[in-house]
Amino acid sequence: MPAAILRENFKALGLSQDAADMLLQIWGAAQFFDDCADGGRIKRADLNRTLWDCLVGIQLNRFYAANSALLIPVIATAIMKWQGSDTAERRGAADARSYMWRAGFYDIV
Repeated sequence: MPAAILRENFKALGLSQDAADMLLQIWGAAQFFDDCADGGRIKRADLNRTLWDCLVGIQLNRFYAANSALLIPVIATAIMKWQGSDTAERRGAADARSYMWRAGFYDIV
């Protein structure tokens, strides 16, 4: 899903600009790391942006800074759901449950 569509949906939900920016950083990082795991071709610009977003950018986001104590466990759970989904998929055991785990990003939203 393109970032522009996500941004429109976040606006429709009434999310602040800072919240939408944070979610787009997380979405972009998740897509980047999924591409890495799948052996996809990685562009240097995407690597540079993701490195910045993960190590600096998200911490500078005002929404994240104000809500990190609540967000960290939710983000951690979404990561574990993705890992579970990925493991199931690689073992040939993907099903409706693992598909829903893959959608853990929406728990953060």
